[in-house]
Amino acid sequence: MTKEIFLFLVSYCIGSIPFGMVLVHFFGEGDLRKMGSGNIGATNVLRTQGKWLGGLAFVLDALKGVFACAIVTKLSACDSFLPWFGLCAVLGHCFSCFLKLRGGKGVATALGVFLFLTPLVGFLSVVIWGLVFYFSRISSLSSLLSVGFASILVWILPATHSSCKTAYSGIILIVVVKHCGNIMRLIQGTEPKFAKKCP
Repeated sequence: MTKEIFLFLVSYCIGSIPFGMVLVHFFGEGDLRKMGSGNIGATNVLRTQGKWLGGLAFVLDALKGVFACAIVTKLSACDSFLPWFGLCAVLGHCFSCFLKLRGGKGVATALGVFLFLTPLVGFLSVVIWGLVFYFSRISSLSSLLSVGFASILVWILPATHSSCKTAYSGIILIVVVKHCGNIMRLIQGTEPKFAKKCP
């Protein structure tokens, strides 16, 4: 059990790496926390720095979820723990140990976890995100629906491990909590949209 606790911490630390901030620091302009929404995730990078840097931030944040699960796959003999290592990576992104427990909203990292552990669920979640974003131009709505879709789908698919079901439910709870402000703006109709063409 000591080994698993160590791997939980490793997964959390992997998730805590603020790639958005790092990319903007080296290739963009200044401190991402002082731009746009102040969030350190890929959406704020996209909004303030353009599609190429935003896309790279999204991929790197997703790879945190993939890598956190992949590395513990090699080191842990208990497959039932894998979804929980993924959840720890999402927690790390949302409450980074490198940023005094501040962070992003966890969506890209969650999609990385879904793609690694349940490829079909992950792929369909990415498709849902893309379709909703294409028609609505609202990142938060796309994120909430795609992650929510994944957490529901794992309960429907008969071959899904029970630990995925509970861990994915935990992930959607984290994502919803981090999107509370966005949800209120969605209800009020004031959530900002992206322009048809990003810089």
